[in-house]
Amino acid sequence: MSTHRIHHDLYRGPKLLADPGNGGTIRVNKDLQICEMVSVGADETRILNAPTKAGIRFVLRMLTDGGDIVVTAAAGLNSSLETEATYADASDFMSLVSVSLTATTYRWEILEGNVGTVVSSATPSATPSATPSATPSATPSATPSATPSATPSATPSATPSATPSHSPS
Repeated sequence: MSTHRIHHDLYRGPKLLADPGNGGTIRVNKDLQICEMVSVGADETRILNAPTKAGIRFVLRMLTDGGDIVVTAAAGLNSSLETEATYADASDFMSLVSVSLTATTYRWEILEGNVGTVVSSATPSATPSATPSATPSATPSATPSATPSATPSATPSATPSATPSHSPS
């Protein structure tokens, strides 16, 4: 591999990590891999091995939906150390990066994913999840909505008004 072509050669390298099937273990051993899981029956499981170093990026996606797949990552999937992700529909996915848990152990951290993937603990956690919920909240969100509101805003608009303003002279 020539040093001036490293990025190109890495890009062209194999990225697909084979789905180990029901009860199998997903062993991520390279950066920038994707495992597309295929479920053929209800209530399948996979185990996601803990990473071996920090900085590995990985995508886990349900390619074919024949039933739910519960993926367990014993070292955790987020800062709350939740360990299970349930994939219910085709195209449910999580983009992960490996991070340090201690000086010698690593865990996965969710970079992004869709709301169809539910992240939880094997036992109920006392700490809230950082993963978005598919259930609407009764409390208002601090994040602005992309959908226009039907009620007028009390905040002045940054757009100039179409009606000219007249000031007395």
